Amino acid sequence: MKEVRIYDPARTPCNWAELLAARQYAVFQYETKTGLHLGPDGNGLHKDASGTCLIFDSLEEAKNYCIFRIEQAPHITCEIFDKEGKAKPPVEIFVHRSIEAAQRSVFRSRFFWAHIMTILGIIGLLIDWRSDFVRMWPTILGLKFLTLALLFYAWGFAEKFRGHRFFKRFS
Repeated sequence: MKEVRIYDPARTPCNWAELLAARQYAVFQYETKTGLHLGPDGNGLHKDASGTCLIFDSLEEAKNYCIFRIEQAPHITCEIFDKEGKAKPPVEIFVHRSIEAAQRSVFRSRFFWAHIMTILGIIGLLIDWRSDFVRMWPTILGLKFLTLALLFYAWGFAEKFRGHRFFKRFS
């Protein structure tokens, strides 16, 4: 394992991906909640500090390190990249089981609430339709619930497809 700065203008080559040999892999560590880059010691970076990554000679070494690291510090996410760098999605992403379960339950709850809001929106429209649209408040509430449902569906799909190869180019 070797720690290198991500970008070092004094180094030739200056980019970390160009330092990797064909069978070497780089590990990046992030704080799961904020997405801030962490150093190998688990500390965050200050404004004047540059980020670092760890280079391993094999994929197995990198995987073992990531498994050990997320068990040691559950709030950390580890990503493994190959020689292609960040131009391609990570080879593997490691997140602690508790965080992964929490992320899945948040994903489910967004769709659960989107379904509830859709039902409430349709009920509001049906109530007003049955009264020949004399009352205005059920329609207004129904349309607001449907708008919120659309937002929750979009939010849920954005979470589901985060990191998907097609959507990487938009972020």
